[in-house]
Formats: sequence, C-alpha cells, structure tokens
Amino acid sequence: MDIAADHGGYIPTREARARGMAAGRLVTLAQRGALERVGHGLYRLPGFPVDRHDDLLRAVLWTNERGAISHETALALHELADVNPTAIDITVPIEYRTSRAGGGAYRLHRGNLNERNPRTIDGVRVVDAITAIIGSINQGVGSALILDAIGRARRLGWITQQQATDVRAQADQRDG
Repeated sequence: MDIAADHGGYIPTREARARGMAAGRLVTLAQRGALERVGHGLYRLPGFPVDRHDDLLRAVLWTNERGAISHETALALHELADVNPTAIDITVPIEYRTSRAGGGAYRLHRGNLNERNPRTIDGVRVVDAITAIIGSINQGVGSALILDAIGRARRLGWITQQQATDVRAQADQRDG
C-alpha cells in the first residue's frame, strides 16, 4: 500500500478515502489481522519497520497532518539540546479543533504554522529551529538548555546572529 509507505507504515483513514478506498475496507482488514488499528482513524501495517521517531509521526498524523512537532520536543528532534520532554509537544493551527481520542500523550499548542516554519526530519513534520527555541523559552525550559540550543543552532547555521541575540534577550527577560 503506497499510503503506508508514505507514512512510515501508517494508513490514515482520511487519506485512504481520498485515494478511493472505502473506510469500511480498513476495518475489515484490521479484523482479518492485515492491519492494526492504532488510534481513531489510524491503522498500521503490522510488519512495517518501526522508526525511532514513530511516536512523533503518530502525533502528527493524529492532527490530520495539520500539526508539527514543536517546543521542547522539537529541540530534541533537532538535537539542539539534551532535553527529555514528558509529553510530545505539537503545535496546530489556531483554528484547528479536535475531539479525537488518543491525544492524552500530547501537549497541544496553538499557533500559526506558516509555510517557512515546518520542516521534515525522518518523515516527521517539525517546526524550524528558531520557532522551537522560542516555544521552549515560553514553555519554561531551563536557561542552560536554551543557551545550548541557541549555540548549536547558530553553529549549524540554522539561525542568524541577530536571531541568536534576540532569543538570548528573550530568555534573559524571562529569567530576569
């Protein structure tokens, strides 16, 4: 199934319908053991290799691919700071509403995800480095971790010197 290959082994019901598959067909395949139902509107091919970022991909799919990994979780995914988030941070558009089950492991943030921000790392949609750092400052991530993230992002050329100066000032203001 091409859909599963495009999504790390997952098949979102919404996308299967868009490609002409009846939603009931996924239920039938799950009942026969050909698919695993892993969440509301989300199935997975049982033998498909599990990626190290499988939980993050599942979070983005939970938002109907409208969200992106953000804040502290994005710092970890970008490998900018040695953080260990207690939940998966995901930002969705302000107008996005959900009543879907399965979001208990997520910290949902609302914000404008313009086209320049989201990137893809190992198939997972994630905000860019500067957005991750700013979100982490606002989330209350420790100053030492923020300074590490700023330094690494600057060394990698992911943020400009001016952005580094601005976010350092923002972090200092929070701590001041």
